[in-house]
Amino acid sequence: MINPGSISEVTIEALQEAMWGLHSCASIWVEAVPVKEVFEGKTVLDSIVQVFDLKGHPFVAVSHQGPVNAPEKAVRATIAREYPQSSDARE
Repeated sequence: MINPGSISEVTIEALQEAMWGLHSCASIWVEAVPVKEVFEGKTVLDSIVQVFDLKGHPFVAVSHQGPVNAPEKAVRATIAREYPQSSDARE
């Protein structure tokens, strides 16, 4: 299972500062969404995904599965990026 580490201890403000540092754009917190991702019958992630609206950022995340426009798709895109050999077996 993917270990989200101590992400639950990270504040919304700290995440916003990280996004500013990485992308030089402001962000507005939208919601926290519980996401459980199962792959090959095993839970690989069971966590809360923080959703932000990025202001003034032209980039739209897209994976080989299409636009990343939902928390679940963001998790899948991250898993596919970190474990590319497994992503070929997905959808």
